[in-house]
Amino acid sequence: MPAWNDIKSTIVDNLGLFVFWYLSLLRYLPFVTFFSLTVASIYIFKRLKYRDKISTKPYTLGRLSAVFFLTVAATYIGVNVYDLIIIIYMDHSIPREDAVARLRFLLRPDHIAIESFIKYFFITVSPTLLIRKMKDRDIWSSIYAPLKTSRRKAVLLGAAYTVSYLFIVFAVSYLIVQTSYVLPERKEIMTVANVTRALYASSPFLALLFPAVIIPMAAIGEEQLFRGIIYTYIRELVGVKYSLVVSAMLFAVYHEISFFTFFYFLAGILLARLYEKTGSIYPSIIVHATILTISLLLGLIF
Repeated sequence: MPAWNDIKSTIVDNLGLFVFWYLSLLRYLPFVTFFSLTVASIYIFKRLKYRDKISTKPYTLGRLSAVFFLTVAATYIGVNVYDLIIIIYMDHSIPREDAVARLRFLLRPDHIAIESFIKYFFITVSPTLLIRKMKDRDIWSSIYAPLKTSRRKAVLLGAAYTVSYLFIVFAVSYLIVQTSYVLPERKEIMTVANVTRALYASSPFLALLFPAVIIPMAAIGEEQLFRGIIYTYIRELVGVKYSLVVSAMLFAVYHEISFFTFFYFLAGILLARLYEKTGSIYPSIIVHATILTISLLLGLIF
């Protein structure tokens, strides 16, 4: 009985932690569900069209699924292991009765910043290791291939896509403000701008370091995963048009499901199109980082 009471007391005292982990798992649920439906639809489509021939390359669909699910799993486990370490430390420093102090400790901006580092570390490293382990040299060489266009054309395309994206975002936002007098609130509270602003209150150095590190990590990791791997694999299976839409939708659902999902979808379309036209992921990484930097500056100003 005493042992059960101790277990019950631990569960009750840390109920908020269990709910937090459950909600963080649900955050990946739409992303994983949509990807699973995508894989199933591609499989059915290929079966109906080519009967027993699933793709021009063997195991393409299986490799795509393996890279995707293992990357998501590694990211989720890495972030939650860090959370567990924080909880263990918190149990020894903050009384369990003080729920407000415990929640405030969990949501400290430096903890959110470290979680972001862990997240993008696994998003960048996991696919790299998996692709190399599979020895899929064609995919790896196509991701970091040299430009198939001139540098001048790549720069012009990148600038055109960046300006087009920002113009559409500002135009849509302006129309919404004019018609409803309010812009929908972000569901994703801990944006780079919000964390940077919160860090600045305690340490200006960390406030400068965080975006300087997280923006390149996010641009490289997400472009490598969504354009370099997901887009390329799906393109091999069903062609350019379908892979453009699917990779963009996965990119949007991965970030958040709200009014702002449209902006992520648009960015996914433009970045995949840029990757297709230039034949290299480098312009997409630069444009992605540029958009993040501009978004950060606007978020800090406004």
